[in-house]
Amino acid sequence: VNGGSLGAARLTEAAVGLARRWQGRDDVHLLIKTGPAALEETRRRLTGLWGARAVPYLDRMDLAYAAADLAVCRAGSATVAELASTGLPAVLVPYPHAPGDHQTHNARVLVDAGAGLLLPDAEATPARLAELVEPLLSDPARLAAMTGAADPGPHAVAADLLAARVLELAAHPTLPTPSYAYTEEHTA
Repeated sequence: VNGGSLGAARLTEAAVGLARRWQGRDDVHLLIKTGPAALEETRRRLTGLWGARAVPYLDRMDLAYAAADLAVCRAGSATVAELASTGLPAVLVPYPHAPGDHQTHNARVLVDAGAGLLLPDAEATPARLAELVEPLLSDPARLAAMTGAADPGPHAVAADLLAARVLELAAHPTLPTPSYAYTEEHTA
């Protein structure tokens, strides 16, 4: 559960409710990124609840994504891009006060592709979140289909393509300069 670098009170509250709901389950683990301000209170509320852990921040989101079967998160552009690149299915809860409602537009990219579900912030309660998440967790084929539906497009491999081109040019220094190459005239 990722509410962004500062956390999201609504998502943290819903996650604590899910932890209580799933107290008897040993097949579900919740990692809740609360942000620093809500950490101690959230940890206090999770005391005695097996399978739920609160952290203030994650320096290695790549590891969190790799370990997760599903994310519940806001829909900032970087998060949506990361989800698409990793193929991690998600329940996206756009920040309701984002300018121009841009987080809802961001979320639509994954939702329309079939890689995510959209949950309006006002509906992000433990009960409603459980209605969306529990069927997904019990259906590995659906999670796999959502993973396959995520398509980051060519931008996800842009660095690899650039590196391959540089290596190609390095091995063949007599190749003509491509028309899209950076030249001095671009700086004028």
